[in-house]
Order: sequence, then C-alpha cells, then structure tokens
Amino acid sequence: MALNPLLIGVRIAKVRETLGESRKTFAKRCDVDERYIGQLERGEFTPSIQRLDTILSVTGASADYVLYGKGEKNNYQARWTSWNTRR
Repeated sequence: MALNPLLIGVRIAKVRETLGESRKTFAKRCDVDERYIGQLERGEFTPSIQRLDTILSVTGASADYVLYGKGEKNNYQARWTSWNTRR
C-alpha cells in the first residue's frame, strides 16, 4: 500500500478537529510549529516516524487509521473525553 500524504493530512486534521483543538494548541501539544501542522494537514509531506509517534501518543489515534484509514477510529475520542474531563 502506498502512503498518500493528502489523505494522511486529512485524517490528522479530522483527529485534531474531533479533539476540538486549534492548530496552535495541537502544535504545542505535539511540540512542533503551527505551520508544520498546516503543511501536514494539506498533504505537503508525510510526517517522520518520530513526529507520527508523537501525534499518535498525543491523540490516541491508531497508526492504521492515520496512515491507511483503517483500524480503530474512536480511540482518540475516548482519550479526548478522558483528558477533557480532567481539565
């Protein structure tokens, strides 16, 4: 399976939006620049393994979902609910 940077970016944006986070907040949590998140979401490139790992750790999304659109889609929603109730 070939990776499609645009679809990966769309899925990352979908995860971020489901978490109710702005690009600025999301970028801060992922320890990257806001412009990087924008470029990633527009499919200008694919994230490195290290950045992908950070995004997955921060969101709880699965690699299968972000990279291929398969697998557990709701793990990040449960994680957001848990995180949001602790705020």
